[in-house]
Amino acid sequence: DKDILREFWLNVYFIPKEKVTEQPLEVRGMGGLSWVGLPIAPGTDAVYKYECPVPSNGRMVSMLGHYHAHGKRETVSLRHANGTRDRLFEMYDYNNAAMFSFDSVTSNPALSDGRDGAVSGRVDLKAGDVLEWECHIINDSNIPLTYSNSVKDGEMCNVFGLSVGPEINCLVL
Repeated sequence: DKDILREFWLNVYFIPKEKVTEQPLEVRGMGGLSWVGLPIAPGTDAVYKYECPVPSNGRMVSMLGHYHAHGKRETVSLRHANGTRDRLFEMYDYNNAAMFSFDSVTSNPALSDGRDGAVSGRVDLKAGDVLEWECHIINDSNIPLTYSNSVKDGEMCNVFGLSVGPEINCLVL
């Protein structure tokens, strides 16, 4: 039993108020609300997909996913009006949710199957784009899972973040 040296480092950035030209808006995509009335049956192994339109031009600042103990993966993508799709991030561990920033200074872990990761750099949004997200959920319990804040006995498939420009706010059944 020896002493443990613990350190905590925090970088704080200040910008004079007169130089602030943009204010981010909350991004909120809440999927799986139908599970309140139609729960996920025991033994179900399924991928649940949701989407939310991007109403105007702007950029994504940061994002994170949110699911519970029966969730195995969450993937978030941006589908463009021309049909192409860019995967923005994936996460695999509900206990260790990662927040990803999309800017010129942050280097996110690379996207790789089975590990949390995201694109790096600026993520531009265009009117007509669609934010897509999906959760792979395996109900290996013996009870139906409802949309609830109960980590072991409920489930969610949500995405949150910040954007500059468009308000992205969807509650999806």
